[in-house]
Amino acid sequence: MGIINTIYIKKYFQGKEIQMKCFEKYRFFVQNQGIPVTVFVITYNRCETLKKTINSVIKQSMKNIAIVILDNASTDNTKKIGSEFTDNRVFYYCQKENVGGIGNINTAISLAESPFFIIFHDDDVMCEKLVEEEYMTICENEMDAVSSRALLLDVNGKENCKTNNFNKNLFFTGNQYMEHVLRGGESAIFPTVIYRTKFIRNNQLFVDPKAGPCCDYFFLSEICMKNGKLMIMDKKLIERVCHSGQDSIRSEFWMNIQVLNYFTSDSRYTKTINQYGSYFLKAYKRYIPHLLANYSEKKVEKNVVDTVLDGINLDLFQECLDKKIVKSLLVLYRHFENFSGRMFSIIRYCLRKGKQLEGMASERK
Repeated sequence: MGIINTIYIKKYFQGKEIQMKCFEKYRFFVQNQGIPVTVFVITYNRCETLKKTINSVIKQSMKNIAIVILDNASTDNTKKIGSEFTDNRVFYYCQKENVGGIGNINTAISLAESPFFIIFHDDDVMCEKLVEEEYMTICENEMDAVSSRALLLDVNGKENCKTNNFNKNLFFTGNQYMEHVLRGGESAIFPTVIYRTKFIRNNQLFVDPKAGPCCDYFFLSEICMKNGKLMIMDKKLIERVCHSGQDSIRSEFWMNIQVLNYFTSDSRYTKTINQYGSYFLKAYKRYIPHLLANYSEKKVEKNVVDTVLDGINLDLFQECLDKKIVKSLLVLYRHFENFSGRMFSIIRYCLRKGKQLEGMASERK
């Protein structure tokens, strides 16, 4: 089974059946051909974009790669599309049951057989030299993870989100990447990242489901905190189409709040919170009003608000209260019967703080 970590698989999936035999062809191909890079394409019910994505990987200038389509038990036409590629570098596998998006990512991490691997999304398109340039960069610079940047397009294929160029490559290790993002710096783009398999295995790293949709940020932070070296190249090597189905578009505000919640719930980040507390407060002040306003306008579901506020740090939340947030809370307070006990308790807790808040709360009587 090469360097595949079967103990890790059993531990993470907690007894769920993972058919290792179905990956024998992929493992044999990598070992027999000396394939340096595996590109995993994780997919679920995106048959309309999958073919274009896979073709962009097939057309890479670096030809000695393996391409593994990991289908998370799709219910659409994904199996037909995934099975019809005739290129001998392409391997299609379907999960026996849906293991969740993060579970599918961790399957890829577990099964990587080549010295380096990439976990690509089913709705992105690789520029022709992505694998070649990132492979050369990670080897020549002795990095453990290398990311590039993206050309962001709208659904019509036109550039709709302009980002400033770094004009330089960025390097991180230790707490540097975490602090960079907390300060408002641009984060690495998950589907562009190439990883050094040996480093990931030696440190037993995987993506934590508790981190939610921003799990990639914490995964890369963990790599750096294990003294790994991360580089973000100032080159745009993928095309990303911004659409409503993406987590980052559909749920930007609650994703960012969940990042803060995850930080405050994990003792490993206590030092970072103490050092950058003001950034957390500013971020809460920036995102919470948007979340509450989106709920009031029915742009976000109640269970999302419940989940986010259930994990919130009350001490930090109390410190960041201002008139804008209190006003939003009062709107929800008037309809408290629609919320869980935890949600109602948070609202009451906040409204009880300070004479000004008590005065505003009395308006409800």
